[in-house]
Amino acid sequence: YQVLRGKNKNFNTIFKIDNTIDGGDICLQNFFKLDGVELYDELRKKQAKSIVDLMLSFLKAYPKVNFKKQKGKENFNKRRKPEDGQINIHKSLKSQFNLLRISDNDRFPAFFIYKRTKFIINLKKQDE
Repeated sequence: YQVLRGKNKNFNTIFKIDNTIDGGDICLQNFFKLDGVELYDELRKKQAKSIVDLMLSFLKAYPKVNFKKQKGKENFNKRRKPEDGQINIHKSLKSQFNLLRISDNDRFPAFFIYKRTKFIINLKKQDE
């Protein structure tokens, strides 16, 4: 959802468990930056590295970790489904590029419907 919103700074957070969803106090947080042209596999690798770094920081600090209260109102994103990858053929490619970036070519590819026919879009970068 952050990529869809055009965000290039994405946060990971370790929460203290409580009775709410993502509502506990914040233990640790970090972020990773994107340059705006990463495709699905590259996004996931950057996210995974950032999460591993966060967990290693937690283990290094444990048990002397500090907690801080969350600010603001909780919000949730709905689970994305394969049908969320539909491209609108009446909009520009540029305006939908982030949707293409977060589509997995194998499991949930981007697609469009034209004359009642579904067309699958497999996006990859050209090798340099």
